[in-house]
Amino acid sequence: MGYKNVEVYSEGIPGWVKAGFPLDQGIPRTEIPPLAPSQLQEKLEDAYLLDIRLANSYEQGHIKGSHNIPTNLISQRFQEIPTDKRIIIISGVGDPTWVPTGWFLKSKGYKEVMILEGGMNAWQKEGLPLDK
Repeated sequence: MGYKNVEVYSEGIPGWVKAGFPLDQGIPRTEIPPLAPSQLQEKLEDAYLLDIRLANSYEQGHIKGSHNIPTNLISQRFQEIPTDKRIIIISGVGDPTWVPTGWFLKSKGYKEVMILEGGMNAWQKEGLPLDK
């Protein structure tokens, strides 16, 4: 990732607190509800489909009408995402890689954020169409 000067604070969070330093609570942990592939298929018209996979995975097959913004670029490109639509986050297999993206969008004021349950893996298992 290009990091060259990385250090570890050996005392961890407990040592930090014991030394009297404040903790930043960070992004509030909000619920990001799942949406089954069959449910998403019914909502394709009124949602913004945010595919957070890397570009090469997206190019191998994606849901028609989805937009590819990989997780590592979301903080630089979130302005491309409309604020007046339901946002459906699409990952590869539904693993927790989508969590930071969901929390980030919620922290930026996006009201209705959901995740495709099981990601593209589940979409394909149900035999739903792919676009290339």
